[in-house]
Parts: sequence; structure tokens; C-alpha cells
Amino acid sequence: DDCHKTKTRQISVSSTDEESHLKITLMANNDTNSMIYVAIIATSFVLRGTTAIFWLPLVLYHCKILYENGHIVNSLINKMIPVAITVLVIATTIDSIFHGKVAFTHWNFFKLNLLVDVNTQCGVSNGVMTVLYLVLQLNFSIVGFVIGLWKSMKDEKLCNIYSFAIFWTVYVFSNINHQEPRFILPLLPLSIGYAAYGASRSSIHLNHKSSVYIVYIVFNLLIMSMWQFFLQVGTENTTTFLGKE
Repeated sequence: DDCHKTKTRQISVSSTDEESHLKITLMANNDTNSMIYVAIIATSFVLRGTTAIFWLPLVLYHCKILYENGHIVNSLINKMIPVAITVLVIATTIDSIFHGKVAFTHWNFFKLNLLVDVNTQCGVSNGVMTVLYLVLQLNFSIVGFVIGLWKSMKDEKLCNIYSFAIFWTVYVFSNINHQEPRFILPLLPLSIGYAAYGASRSSIHLNHKSSVYIVYIVFNLLIMSMWQFFLQVGTENTTTFLGKE
């Protein structure tokens, strides 16, 4: 009995050690992944400052999870924030060397486009255009996208922070005077993911494929006509006006 108890105790201690080691390994892997994804976010922000709009709710949600798990200091402050600062310092250094003086590119971008509102020189759009651009870019997958959003909101296993990030980005860009299709291109991968999720969980059957092909072709011809004659035609109209003058 004593021998059996001793072995049981040894196995219990061994299992505890293995569990502790596994938790430490998982935490280290999570920290590494977090540092990598923060570096990617910071790099995308360096390449185009407006990507911060899309990433903001996702980063805040991650901070909330870190706070709930008690990893604010160890993960966020000690590892993630230094990575982001390092990327921004490198980018600022490169910009400063190129310009021959200290240059904070993203502050200049913010000041010119929002405070001075220079972007209105490129055209002014109403808030509906950003939503229209997203619909046109998704094309026929907009059907699966709507279904995917609806299904995801009803699925308790899925996190709705991604759908919130999409709507938040569309909302912010809809309130900017100058709107272009390329502004919301970063939303396409996530939106198509929702479309695939909706298509995989819907009971839509293409029994009349020939009719679907015809509708698809006509729909795309209408989109092409809209791009050609109504959207983003300011340069052609300006050239025609200057030619007549």
C-alpha cells in the first residue's frame, strides 16, 4: 500500500509538472504570436495609416482578453508595445533620413487629410458610397456575406468582434468627405471569409445553373457600366471640360 501510494504521489507530481510546463510553453507561444501580429499591425500602419481604423477594435478586444487573464504587464507592456514602438521608430528614422530632417509622416498625413481636409480636392462623396463600394467589391458573394453575418451572430461559439471591425471601418469611412473603393480593400479578405461561412451553412442549391450564369454576367456588366460612366470619372470629366475651354 505504501509503495502504491508513493507511486501515485510521484505520478501526480509528474502530471502537475507536465501541466505547468505545458502552460508555460503555451504562454510563450502566445506571446510570440502576439509579438508577430503586433509587428504586422505596426507595419501595415506604417504603409498606410488608415489601417489603424480597422485594427483598433481588434487590438482593444485583445487588450481586454489580456486584462481578464492578468497578462497586461507581462504580455502587453513588456513585449507587445515595445515591438510596435520599435517598428514606428525604424519607419520614422527611414523617413527622416529620406527627407533630410525629422519627419513624422503619419502626423502629417492626419493633419493634411483631417485637420486641413486636403482630400476634398480629390472629390466629395456622400456616406452611401462606402457601403456601395463594399457591395460592388463583394459581387455575388454579398449574398453569402449577409447570410454569414446573420449565422455568426446566432452562433455562440463565434466571436462577433470581426463583424464589428467591418461595420466600424465602413462607418468611419462613410463619415469622411472623400471616399474611394481602395480605402476598404483591406476588408475584403475578412468579408469573403464571412461569405464562405454563410455559403457553407446555407441551403442554397443552384438547380438552374444556366440562369445563374446569365444573372451573374448581367450583374457584372451593370457593375462595369457603373464604374465606367458614374463612379470615379472625375478625371475624364475634367479633361473634357479643359478640352472645351
